[in-house]
Amino acid sequence: MNKLWLSVMTAILMTIGIMGSSIEAKANMPTDVKLTTDPSRVLMIGDSLTSDIQGGNNFGIDTCWFNPTKKQNPTTIEPSYEIHSWNQLVEIVMHQ
Repeated sequence: MNKLWLSVMTAILMTIGIMGSSIEAKANMPTDVKLTTDPSRVLMIGDSLTSDIQGGNNFGIDTCWFNPTKKQNPTTIEPSYEIHSWNQLVEIVMHQ
């Protein structure tokens, strides 16, 4: 499965409400996750800099901050990409 497929699948699942928020899932999140695929083929997409983006950075994978309201980043956490609409995601994954 390539980055495009993973990203599009994530966007679709989030759009139709199948994927819950990180708050809902936090109780079920494992603390000892091991990445079993090539990190260059993974893109972590999230709306939380301190959870989603920092988590992806910790794993050494590309990250994409979904920031539809164009908030300022008040942290030192740096996402690989920042998008303001799901349409921008296609541009990112098509250029990988």
